Amino acid sequence: MQGAPKRRRRTWANGLTYLLIAAAGIVVAADQLRAQEGDREEDHAALIALRETFTEAINQRDFESLRPLVSDQLTFISISNEKVSGLDGLAEYWNELFEGDQSILTSITVSPTADERTVFFGDSIGVTQGTSNDTFEFRKAGRRELTTRWTAVVEKNQGQWRVARVHMSANVLDNPVIDASNALSNLKMGAGAAVGFVLGALLFRLRRPNTKT
Repeated sequence: MQGAPKRRRRTWANGLTYLLIAAAGIVVAADQLRAQEGDREEDHAALIALRETFTEAINQRDFESLRPLVSDQLTFISISNEKVSGLDGLAEYWNELFEGDQSILTSITVSPTADERTVFFGDSIGVTQGTSNDTFEFRKAGRRELTTRWTAVVEKNQGQWRVARVHMSANVLDNPVIDASNALSNLKMGAGAAVGFVLGALLFRLRRPNTKT
């Protein structure tokens, strides 16, 4: 009977020891996480600067300034669900929106913001996402505002963060840009119908026999 209290004291002491060890481990792990997060502050600052530079270059259509800031394996998925590869492919796709006989836009201004800080997967890969309040200037349909969502994958190569993947999306059910595009299509169809009617009337008049002679 005298041994029972001693066993209880040993059990209690062992439990307290394990508790202190676990608490110490938690403190160490928390300190390590804080240290790691502190080590990534430079990366976060570099990625914010990268987003700002990328945004300005897109708005100015200055793609050459992006060459050192994008991966050689860059892919871009647009809000129209088109995939382009490489910086040259992105530049060609983007410029075709404003140039040529089929272009319907005069400018696009993007303004992306991140929902949260970049999530890192190891030392050289990061994923970030957010929204962008974009302005579309149409040649014949005025200005339209559209909020899009985007996700970007960035990679660190030789100490430099670069954009590797960009995927954009938009609401297809409530989309003023689609509405404007459809309005332009209807306008063209209406104009074509009007021209056809005028030509038809003109041909009818030319073919009608002259009863006065």
